[in-house]
Amino acid sequence: MKNLTLLATVSAAVLIFSATSAFANTSSITQVGTGNYATTNQTAATSSNATIKQLSWSDSNNAKILQTGDTDNATIIQKDGTGNEAKVIQHSDHATATITQRYGTGNEAKVIQVVGSYGSTAAITQNYGANNLAKVFQSGLRNDATITQNSGQDNRAIVVQTTDDNVASVTQSYGVLNLAMVHQTVNPGNIATVSQSYGTNNVATVWQ
Repeated sequence: MKNLTLLATVSAAVLIFSATSAFANTSSITQVGTGNYATTNQTAATSSNATIKQLSWSDSNNAKILQTGDTDNATIIQKDGTGNEAKVIQHSDHATATITQRYGTGNEAKVIQVVGSYGSTAAITQNYGANNLAKVFQSGLRNDATITQNSGQDNRAIVVQTTDDNVASVTQSYGVLNLAMVHQTVNPGNIATVSQSYGTNNVATVWQ
């Protein structure tokens, strides 16, 4: 078992944590400030949990989690910032990824779950922002993706799922000039739901 909890309260901080274990890994990083970078790499574990929080009007921050193993959970939270980037990459038997970005402009959130993520689930939430990008890419097996963007404009939500039991849900509410795209290929069992409510000049496209 490996546990790591880090707290950074200065700007331009860089935190990197790597763990390899046959059992379980747990990592937690919290940063407050601007221009911070945090990355967590967890490999070859039966169970891994990683959390990165970049809080309190944090601008131009970068958070990345990479996990390979049996059961992996990744969470990134970025609040009150502009120009932040969050990325989760998982190659796991059972993978769960959650990214939350609030009160920001020009933020990017990406989840990549590659072949081997048997029980993959991805969720991205971006609230009260503009010019934000949320993207989920899932290849293979029991895929599920949810993107929620509320009270924003010029936001983009993109889901790409290739093969197996894919389900995608995109919700954009109280927005203007938002774009939602779902691309599901190679059958079978694809289900896509796009909801754009209380907004104007929004565009939704689904390919199956």
